[in-house]
Amino acid sequence: MTDPKNKPTQTRPHRLLVVDQKKKGKIENDESIHHPPTYYERIGSVFDSVQSFREAISKEVIGPNVFAAGSTEGIKREVLNSSSVRQAIREYRGTKQTSGESLASATFDRLAADFNENRLRAMAFGVQSVLQRMYNGIHINEKDIVRIKEIAKKAEAEKVPLIILPPHKSHIDYMVVSYVFLMLGISLPFIAAGDNLMMPIIGTLLRNSGAFFIKRKFDNDRIYRAIFTEYIEVLLKHGYNMEFFIEGGRSRTGKLLRPKMGILAIVVNAVLKGSVKDAYLVPLSLGYDKVIETPSYVKELLGANKEKESLGSLLQSTRLLKFNFGRIDVRLSRPFSLREYLQDEIGKRKIDPIRNQDHFKTLSQILGYSILYRVNKAAVTMPTAIVVTLLLTSRGRGMSRNEIVTRFEWLRNEIVSRGGKVATSDSDTGVLVDVALNVLGNLIGKQKNVLEPIITPQRRFELSYYRNQILHWFTNEGVIACSLYKNSKADLYNLSAPKTELLKDVTFLSQLLKIEIIYLPSPNIAAPFEKTLSEMTSRGTLKVNSQGKVTVNSEKVNDFDFLCSLFWPFIDAYWLLATALYALFPSKIQSEKLFLERVQTLGFTLYYKGELNFYESIAKDTLNNALILFSELGLLERHPVDAAGNVVIKLGAKYQGNSDGLISVIDKIASFRRQGKYTADPNHQKTFMDAIQPTVALINSKL
Repeated sequence: MTDPKNKPTQTRPHRLLVVDQKKKGKIENDESIHHPPTYYERIGSVFDSVQSFREAISKEVIGPNVFAAGSTEGIKREVLNSSSVRQAIREYRGTKQTSGESLASATFDRLAADFNENRLRAMAFGVQSVLQRMYNGIHINEKDIVRIKEIAKKAEAEKVPLIILPPHKSHIDYMVVSYVFLMLGISLPFIAAGDNLMMPIIGTLLRNSGAFFIKRKFDNDRIYRAIFTEYIEVLLKHGYNMEFFIEGGRSRTGKLLRPKMGILAIVVNAVLKGSVKDAYLVPLSLGYDKVIETPSYVKELLGANKEKESLGSLLQSTRLLKFNFGRIDVRLSRPFSLREYLQDEIGKRKIDPIRNQDHFKTLSQILGYSILYRVNKAAVTMPTAIVVTLLLTSRGRGMSRNEIVTRFEWLRNEIVSRGGKVATSDSDTGVLVDVALNVLGNLIGKQKNVLEPIITPQRRFELSYYRNQILHWFTNEGVIACSLYKNSKADLYNLSAPKTELLKDVTFLSQLLKIEIIYLPSPNIAAPFEKTLSEMTSRGTLKVNSQGKVTVNSEKVNDFDFLCSLFWPFIDAYWLLATALYALFPSKIQSEKLFLERVQTLGFTLYYKGELNFYESIAKDTLNNALILFSELGLLERHPVDAAGNVVIKLGAKYQGNSDGLISVIDKIASFRRQGKYTADPNHQKTFMDAIQPTVALINSKL
């Protein structure tokens, strides 16, 4: 493995967009075909100059012309003259002296995209040049190209939009999706972007490339809310494609975040009320061997304030151009009609989302989780994610290269057997492992003063980002495994539980981790539980006897331990925060921000004392999710104190005078943890209550 600081210059592919073609039942990278000079086959051309780049872009675009003269002005007139915006302006006039019309006009100008063909193509060429230096190509499946072009033609014929729904992993996401659409000759989408990206020069270029900028908080700005809603609806009515990140912001942990209902709810409402007759939803997956922002993500997860984007920070990041970040994979889930989906769900669930707001909210949430589930299913697992997962789930401190190669083949097969896809899955395993280790660079170490070189995880926090990208393939199995492990931690070879009791534990743990995990929406847990249990039995991981007793197959203990190891870090995080809540007993009120800071300090302490098993369990985002969940469950109360968003917390009313009840919850969560120094188990000499006393004292001293 080469030191990243002295890494030799690597040959970059001439193509940025690489079409993976199917040959003899296998997906292979087609590097040898020379494409004739037609649009469809020019998508992988070599661009050595701006002129050749322009020539390679098709003039035949599927979908509405986003560059049509006067389109932005026409959209503005339609939005500002709408009844909802006029009403908001009238209400504004009644409370302020300034002109509502001028405020509305300025609000639209600040919000709206303004496509400019020349600037967009110049930016696209610049993006291509940058990405070619950083990544070894954007890979897209030939079948996906056919699929997206077919649905784009159908949408064009019906005069309805495509709604592009990628995950949000990096600021590069914007560039990748638009670049692919540009090269495939599909009308570029209007892209929802945070107003934090309205930087000088860069913000203008993004606006000219289709970005429209959204405020993070609307507060009571009725004019802004009306213009924003109407703008979305007008774009949809005219059949313009749209792209937004259903998670809201970028995921700092590598796994998908809970869906945000903002724009999605507007789209759903527009279709339900008939102002937009339909829209085709296109969930897609973006896979990166390495994400450039992970170092900053780690700082934020460890408690640092989020760095504000600026042109200076962007220019400083040009040093990244000399590094190799591997490849990017784009994969599509099957597009589907929103109108047909809504009709099906409404009929199946017997709900009335038009007249009942609770039904509308439920329907939107079901759709949101269904989209994210499809994104996960479409995802391609990158070799770096497999290597990292093996290192972080190993019981040892490291692994030899040969061990990694052997386990790599095993994990790749496990993912594929569950319907997953692995990037470059037909390549030699040893080559894949070596490339992955090289891309990971200084995130891993190589111990040489041993009998054979041992690869060790050096930056565990940052590495966990890549491990979390494969969790969705093992979600239900992992929850069952951790629930079964709860029953007899001391002996993995003799784990067992009655199926009825196991279902109770699975139900509890599923609820505990519901913010962390994207489940397929289901009316009850019994059906997926039985299905997953049957699959684990078929794979040989578990056995179920005629009396309904579930046991671990002694020959599959390592596989069982792997499943648990994927989810133990999250269980530890929730245990950490639950334990810290004891410091609020009986009725102490504390700033939520300060409390989280102290919990992280406590986490560091417990980790180095051996009382917390996983360093990544201290992640700020995971602890914040635990706070939100415990608030929903009534374990604590959250109270906003000012317009700036500051919040104070205290124990829920049920637990303020009930220490036994609080300890019972903490004990319940602890029972699912990996056996460690202090595990809530009667077989241990030190009781759980004894174990948390020094913890409580530490927290109180900090608070």
